[in-house]
Amino acid sequence: MENLGRVEVQKWYWKVCIFCLGIILTLSGCARIETSSSPGSDLRTCKQGKGLTSHVRLDTGRVPYSVTAADFDCDGYTDLAVIGHGAGDLRIYRGREDRVFEPGPMYPETEVGYHPGMARSVDWNCDGRPDLIVAGEGTKEVQYWENKPGGLEKKAEFKVPFGPVSIAVSDLDNDGRLDVVLGPYSGDKVYVLWGLEEPFRFKIQQLQAAPTPMYVHMADWDGDGRQDILWAEWDIGSICVAMNRGDRIFEKRYLRLKPKKRNDAPRTVVTADLDGDGNLDAIAPLETGKAALLLYGDGKGGVAGTDMIPAPVWGYSGIAAVSAGENHPAMVGLGEEGRNYVAALSGEGKWNLKQLTAGSLPRNLQFVDIDRDGYLDLLFVNSAGSTMGIHYGPLYD
Repeated sequence: MENLGRVEVQKWYWKVCIFCLGIILTLSGCARIETSSSPGSDLRTCKQGKGLTSHVRLDTGRVPYSVTAADFDCDGYTDLAVIGHGAGDLRIYRGREDRVFEPGPMYPETEVGYHPGMARSVDWNCDGRPDLIVAGEGTKEVQYWENKPGGLEKKAEFKVPFGPVSIAVSDLDNDGRLDVVLGPYSGDKVYVLWGLEEPFRFKIQQLQAAPTPMYVHMADWDGDGRQDILWAEWDIGSICVAMNRGDRIFEKRYLRLKPKKRNDAPRTVVTADLDGDGNLDAIAPLETGKAALLLYGDGKGGVAGTDMIPAPVWGYSGIAAVSAGENHPAMVGLGEEGRNYVAALSGEGKWNLKQLTAGSLPRNLQFVDIDRDGYLDLLFVNSAGSTMGIHYGPLYD
């Protein structure tokens, strides 16, 4: 009888376990539905145009590092390619009519590699289709993903002696071959990969930096027709530019020296003409300084003045900027924990902030006209939230 009692208890125990497991699976299924890769009713935060959603959120792989907007399948709609740094994957989202996205191919870690960094879209083979160039941080390489009619295919890799996080692509020496600039996960160098005649092979040049120049940005800072390289030195707080003097010669300049009192942790820098004087200006988020630093360029490679956009709560993690256009003023996109902001100058010369919804740790902010309606949209990833988002324009009244 005692053994029969034990059997009954065991049966009761397992019934309870199965019941609880069913509840857990049901709840987790509901959670997945709420964060579906298709825009849900909770995302239609306000009506715009012909009843279209103004905010889209899409699931990504763990710890998304970058999102790239391009028409990969050449159907007239903008698609999205998202790098999941933690998941080690590359996910494609097919753009459709009325701001809808459908999940496309997903390339797993076995193809992409451990801890990929950021990606950039460029027509590498000049066939009229946008390809992807990926910084392989965990694999210490740069990858070329060729865009074929059937989808993306990893065509080539080039090994480098460090783990690259950020990437920029341009023809720096005007020889007709694309070059690649990489920012490392750690170290004190920025790396320039000069394109060779042999397909996807490079000659490596190192530019001296202070730790850690993780995120690189290219722009013609002094207006001489050559692309220069900008970065922020996160460990000490300085902001630099490598002036492109031609013949693969660079001259390093400090746009902002190391702060005297403390390091306010600028991680990245972008450029745009914010004051309408025809010269590029530099903008950097100060993560522990609770502000964005504006460096107004003098058009000669220097800085004519500075300004700050204070952070309302935590401090900015993401940054984007765009010069004034036909349908928008000069704008700065700012990512703060749980929210994004779009900043524009008022008539009194003050920066006004418009708050937008975001997830955890928004980064890789970009102004892009995703739906091709003539208004810029704000594209970003929530790097600590495994999601990405789009705020559709007009972003500023």
